[in-house]
Order: sequence, then structure tokens, then C-alpha cells
Amino acid sequence: MIEPDKWGRVERLSMAKQGTIRCIEALSAEDTVGIISFSDSAVLRSPLVPATETEKAVLARLVSSLETDGGTLYGGALQQARRALRASDARVHHVIFLSDGEPNDGQYHEKLVRLMTEEGVTISTIAIGYSSPILTEMAAKGGGRTYLVENVEELPDIMLSETETVLSDPLKLTETAVIQPGGIPTDLPALHGYVGTTLKENADLALQTETGDPLLAEWKFGGGSAAVFASDLAGDWTAGWRETNPGRRMLRQIFAEGIGTASEEPEEETPVNLSEPEMRTRTDLLFPLGLLLLILSLADFAVRHLRWKDIRMTFRRF
Repeated sequence: MIEPDKWGRVERLSMAKQGTIRCIEALSAEDTVGIISFSDSAVLRSPLVPATETEKAVLARLVSSLETDGGTLYGGALQQARRALRASDARVHHVIFLSDGEPNDGQYHEKLVRLMTEEGVTISTIAIGYSSPILTEMAAKGGGRTYLVENVEELPDIMLSETETVLSDPLKLTETAVIQPGGIPTDLPALHGYVGTTLKENADLALQTETGDPLLAEWKFGGGSAAVFASDLAGDWTAGWRETNPGRRMLRQIFAEGIGTASEEPEEETPVNLSEPEMRTRTDLLFPLGLLLLILSLADFAVRHLRWKDIRMTFRRF
């Protein structure tokens, strides 16, 4: 969602309008976009709508009609964005927050930003014409990026660049529970990060996040099979797995079968030191974001050969 503050200077508002329109034009019909304007109050100018050519034209006219008014308060705009995003079933939610002044109440509502990030929302901020500690902290807490725009003529390019950055970044750096299809719980600890994907046609899903993103899947490829594990094997994302027996068993299975070398299972209390296997990364589809910036992106991580029946056997040991 794009949230342009209503600036006191016509030039700044004009550049913000151009940047917002350029962001919208970068979207495809599979994306959704919403617009919130704010001053001392927030107004939902457009709910989330598909970014079709017709809707883009409507939104461009809407953005062009915005005028300056009142002071600057952030809380109402963030609350509007959160409500809209919570009603959306998009997999990734991103907010671009623009302002040319600090809030009159001197706060960005840290608790609200924390709630949004816990719900999978990321927030990037753009400060126009001044250095903003508040917007910098909001972006840091919101898992996004912050920009200082000193030359307003650069604003449209910066906004478009942020849109393209979000489009190219499928990383999900939020904690998520790991379940089996159908909402069946597992004993696996939460992951602290993964690569957002969509399930390939005719692929079999073994593990997914609590929000439905695929984590472990297999499909037939030629005379054999290929598989995807969308997190890491030896990094921070699966740190909790390496500290528990169910997690270690699953990582050993993915690692051993992924590189084609089975190994004897060590004693359960023996920690496992895993090294990263070779991976082939391929982006199959990358849809632009919808602003409340909704993004649907794909990245397949092929872990060579993986025997599906062994994964199922692993679950029977939980």
C-alpha cells in the first residue's frame, strides 16, 4: 500500500504523485494495490483492487487529485494499512510509507509496527527533504528499507526502485510454524526464514508454513524426481531444528538424500554439524507486487535427488 503524506509544498506533492503512479504502472493484473493518504487523519482512498489497466487508470486519476491538508500523524495510516492487509489473502504484504515531516505526536506507533511485522507485513519508508530518525526506525522495525530524498525530482525513480526491489526479493524473514498439508501439526520447531514459493503443478507437498507457503515438495522430472526445500540447512533459519531431535532428523534426511549419500543416523543426543550442499536456484515466475505492496514470487531450490518415501517415514517417527 502506498501512503503519501500531504505535503505543504506543491513540488513535493507533485513528485510523490508521479512516483506513486509509476509504482502502480509497474504492476500486473495479478497484483492488487491500495492507496491511503494521511495528514492529521488518514483516508483510505482506494481499497485493494486488481492492478488491471482499467483500475490503473482510475488510480492514476485518484492520485493526481490529492491535495495538501493539515498536519502529520502516522498512526491512523498504519492502522488503515493493517486492516486492509489483514483482509487480504496475498502471501506477501509490503507498505511504502512516504512523508516530508515528523509526526506531530512524535511517534510512529512501534507496537502497531511490531504487530504488522508479526502478521507478515514489511514496511519501507521515504523521508522527503529531511533526515528522519522516526522513519528510519520504522523501516528497521518493519523489516524494510529507508530512503532520504533531498532532491524531489529523484523521488519517482526511488519509488520505482523500491517497488522493483520488493519484486525481486522473495525472502520471508519472519518466524513461522511448520505444518503438513491440511493443517496437520508437526513436532518441528518454527523456522526463522524461508524463500516464498508457489507449488508447481503436479508437485506433491510434504511441508508448508502456517500461512500455506510450500516448504518441502517433490515432483517427477524426466526419469527421476526433483525436490525443493525452501529454507536453509545450516543457517539461522533452521537453527531451532538443529536443537531438537525431530528437527535434526528432518535435516539429516533432506541433507543425506539431497546429496545422494545416505548416512547412519547418529544418537539422538549427538548434535549434527551440517554443511551447505550445492543448490541450484531458479526463479520460475515473478509477479510484481500489489501496493499494499502485495507480491507473489517464486523461487525453486532444487536439492538434487530426494526419496519421498523416506520423508514420509521420518514423519512416522515424530
